[in-house]
Amino acid sequence: MSKFIKSTAVLVSICAVMTFLLAVTNEITAPIIAENENSKANSALLEVMPEGGSFELIDVAEVELPATVTEAYRAKNGGHVFKLTTSGYNTGMVLVCGVSADGKITGVKCIADNETPSIGGAAIESYAASMVGQGIDTVDGVDTVTGATMTTKAYRAAVKDALGAAIILCGGEADTRTPEEIFNANLKEALPGADEFVKQAIADENAAIDFIYTAKNGAGFVYVTSEELFVGVDATGIVVTEGVSDADATLSQSKAALAARHIAVDTTDSGINQNITSVQKTPEGNYVIEVNGLGFGWFGDEEKYQKPKNIPIKICVVMTPAGKILKCLTVSHQESGGYGAVCGDESYYGQFDGKTAEDYKDVDIVGSPTYSITNNGYLKAIERCFAAVEILEGRAQS
Repeated sequence: MSKFIKSTAVLVSICAVMTFLLAVTNEITAPIIAENENSKANSALLEVMPEGGSFELIDVAEVELPATVTEAYRAKNGGHVFKLTTSGYNTGMVLVCGVSADGKITGVKCIADNETPSIGGAAIESYAASMVGQGIDTVDGVDTVTGATMTTKAYRAAVKDALGAAIILCGGEADTRTPEEIFNANLKEALPGADEFVKQAIADENAAIDFIYTAKNGAGFVYVTSEELFVGVDATGIVVTEGVSDADATLSQSKAALAARHIAVDTTDSGINQNITSVQKTPEGNYVIEVNGLGFGWFGDEEKYQKPKNIPIKICVVMTPAGKILKCLTVSHQESGGYGAVCGDESYYGQFDGKTAEDYKDVDIVGSPTYSITNNGYLKAIERCFAAVEILEGRAQS
């Protein structure tokens, strides 16, 4: 028994000594670790703002800044540095961004990300240089990187948040909404009572209005003119947007009437491919064709998703009887983010405007394996539209 008590006492003594030594070690090393961390943090601050001098941490809880801003520093030279966290193709992209006293980007450094190394990761490394010198009014004009659209779009939006945060900290007001958010807000303002909108092509070769945005809740339509005037028309065809000129109101109402006069074409037993889901004909004789493109969202990735997703790319093509594309529009899709998702950008589908069966394949694509699935499915859908018009116009060879 006494031997057991003695052993216990020795063990307790050893633990006490170890605890003491750990406490002493921690007391000695903690300041060193903290100093090293501060040194690294200060190094990142100086990297994006070399002329900053010293930096003072700002309590971001005391001011309303964009949600992406997690830390803010005031530089001795009057500028600011921000740490921002956002999501690109994946979550966890962390940027450190410097903004000069006159509101220009002095540097950007990505200190953490989970993007695909060869695509989004590679784009991040080269994208920083394009941000230097940008201001709140010019940063939206920096092009995203093809093939890494989601990554660079999130990157650009975070940089814009940093520019906006700097304005706010200097006592000003900043609109840090993305161009898409501003556009959607303009649609809703033009048509009060509307919720979400679906973009549709206008079947008129000489139209001053290229697209119409239909409210999902049936409230009406919004037309966006070539001068970017937003004109709301209710379900009865009456212009409801305030401050619209008589000429613009007449144009909008005529487009509403044009859209209402589209006649459905019966394609039963016509030999038209089953992936063409709808054909309408306008009073001018043009065709409005809705077709499914079978891309990545349709075939999926059996290794990753276990089974195909069976979600097509929904495409609207407006074509003349002679076989010329007036307008091409991606209505919806579920293509892979950062790869085939670019098919939803006007920079992609707009390339088909004016194309014929002879040159529709002459479009820019991204040469990644995943994107080729999207692109091939899209081109096949366009090919089916040309074939459909040939059948409907009686030119198809038997």
